[in-house]
Amino acid sequence: SAASDVYKRQPLFRALDDGALARVNERCSAVPCVTGETIHHEGDPAERLFVVATGVVELLTHGAEGRRVLHDVVVPGETFGSLPVLGDDGQAATDRVIYGPVQVR
Repeated sequence: SAASDVYKRQPLFRALDDGALARVNERCSAVPCVTGETIHHEGDPAERLFVVATGVVELLTHGAEGRRVLHDVVVPGETFGSLPVLGDDGQAATDRVIYGPVQVR
């Protein structure tokens, strides 16, 4: 499936066989987002890890004098977000859709 192809591009899921990937996909849900939409804010609780299926997401932090600093651009097949199990307390960046529609899982 298209979702399995997205997961296979991620080092976290690359070693999984098709059956395991299908089980991962069953536990995930597609989240549609539109251009300009903010998915997380910097400092929000670490609760979710996303895999970008379509579109582009930018990761921003607030620097000196409140200016936004671009840290990364996330494209299909890449992940963003934070989870406590990965040692994260909160979201390290604000995640915003810059080219959509974006579908994250």
